[in-house]
Amino acid sequence: MKISNNLFLAKANLKGSAKKNTVQAMMILSVISITLLVGFLGVVNTVLEQNKNAKVYRQAVIFPKTEHEEVESVGVTNKNINEILSIDHVISCEKEDLPYTAYQSVTVTQILDENSKNISDTTNETSLKKINEDMCSQIYDEDSVTKVVKGTNLDKSPVMSCILPDTFIYVEYDYKKDEFTGKKERIATESLLGKTLSVDLEYNINLFKKSGVGYSGDWVNLPKISYQLKVVGIYHYSQSKALDGSPDIVISKATAKKIDEMAIDNAVKNGMKDDLEDYINDEQAREYIVTADSIENINEVIDTLFEKGVNVVGSVGVLDESMIAFTGVFNGVGTFLTVAILLLTVINIFLSVHNNIAERKAEIGLMKAVGYKTSQIFFSMYLENIILAVKALLIGGALSAVAVLIINFVNSSGDTAQQMYVMPWLSFLILLAVAFGIILVIPLACLLIMVYNIAKIQPQEAMNA
Repeated sequence: MKISNNLFLAKANLKGSAKKNTVQAMMILSVISITLLVGFLGVVNTVLEQNKNAKVYRQAVIFPKTEHEEVESVGVTNKNINEILSIDHVISCEKEDLPYTAYQSVTVTQILDENSKNISDTTNETSLKKINEDMCSQIYDEDSVTKVVKGTNLDKSPVMSCILPDTFIYVEYDYKKDEFTGKKERIATESLLGKTLSVDLEYNINLFKKSGVGYSGDWVNLPKISYQLKVVGIYHYSQSKALDGSPDIVISKATAKKIDEMAIDNAVKNGMKDDLEDYINDEQAREYIVTADSIENINEVIDTLFEKGVNVVGSVGVLDESMIAFTGVFNGVGTFLTVAILLLTVINIFLSVHNNIAERKAEIGLMKAVGYKTSQIFFSMYLENIILAVKALLIGGALSAVAVLIINFVNSSGDTAQQMYVMPWLSFLILLAVAFGIILVIPLACLLIMVYNIAKIQPQEAMNA
């Protein structure tokens, strides 16, 4: 039997099918649930896992020994370093040469092109006012130095290089009225790739000095230094979880150390040698960072350090509890709805196949009487479901695509917390293909289960009817 004849027969049977609309609706819902619910379930869980795996959330800070005699707490010393490293789940304990917050507020004073010409204040991308109001922080972040989407990674770039976010949101702020006064303006930075930023910085350090039996510490701004950073890459801001929600200028560890040396040397030249002596020469006059093997174990490590009398001051970063709660609720609701829709689809298709066979006994008997084989009748009935599946793919896929487009637009236009929840279109297309496969396989499986019922129908069934 020709495929065209089967197709004609399938279309004719669909017109008289009472269950057609129900099956069609369930297939459409299946496509939507798989592409939308499963798609955003993947996005939400990816965001949570990326945050949980970020180093900052499984680290704690150890300060030097306190200056107060009545408080028995110590910092990291040559005597207890091995004991700290032997604590369960601890994978490293290292002196933090840089301020553990890693953030430094900078002022971009010029943007220079490849010919060292000042191109500041000519376009949105080179507006110093907008850059300094909305991208004014410089950060060393080892989790982000290899995540560029354009240009070169920092680990492959010379010292005094940097990477910029692909976009940042500028809203004009009236400091007198203490309120935002303008519309949100999305500013792309790709045009700054290859340019050089001239930067002023008052280096902020937690300055520990020997005092009594321990150390006293205080945050201090060192005298201003000026330097230049060449923009070698662009990172994707909306997916940069380790940057903790800010469109920062990101530098490498080598660059951060170089800036630290410049700031210390400059401060010494400006008469701060005595104040900085312990910071420069005393290994114990610094914060130490202890790193656990997972976010689940960092609190246990902190508790053990407390028990051992170590001056631990808590986690470097704290994962947003609302993110964890949202992920849990969305996982539960999304999984339940997806499973329920697929289960209802299976039940409806199975009942539809069963009823079709029962109601078409005379028709099937007649087809066998004129020479149709069971396999040909099976294929004809499956072709009906293929037609429904293709229509469901087109309708459900179109509805899902519109929904993803709107959700992605809303999320990408919002703050960083929203920008993380954008579904990649490649993932959507893969899920669309998976959904199509599922709504093709379900009726095939149901027909295979019922193939015996088709085979046992005899030509006389037509005469009995």
